[in-house]
Amino acid sequence: MKTIGVLLLLLFSVSSSLRAGDIRGSIFGVGMVFGDPTGITVKSWLDNYTAIDAAASWDTEKDSVTAQLGLLIHDFEPFYGGDATLLIYYGVGTRFKSESGKESRVGVRGVAGLAWLFERSPFELFIEIGPLMNVVPKTEPDITGGIGIRFYL
Repeated sequence: MKTIGVLLLLLFSVSSSLRAGDIRGSIFGVGMVFGDPTGITVKSWLDNYTAIDAAASWDTEKDSVTAQLGLLIHDFEPFYGGDATLLIYYGVGTRFKSESGKESRVGVRGVAGLAWLFERSPFELFIEIGPLMNVVPKTEPDITGGIGIRFYL
């Protein structure tokens, strides 16, 4: 459990310490993601096109924890207009997963998704898929993905 606390502290300190340009009045969002992983998600904008996102989950029955961190690039052009903006995003990052009775896994993760930002609302809805290649303890493919919501503070 001490490892889980250290990982979550590291995850949030990295995300919250980043400085960024302004997008929609706020640069830092926090929310929930459902899928793999199912847990909490944070996003911090570095400028108007680039952001760092992170997710963390835990399962007390399986005694497991998952943490992922990624750099995202957003494309505003294709679906901009009206009260909502549909963004296409892609990026690269890492994932750590530890389960009781199994070896911990570390992998390199790609990600692609869609995000909806609303002009008069502090919410972001998103859906993403993230193929990854575990590199520790052995090389093996895996996949993550989910849908979620973030509230911008």
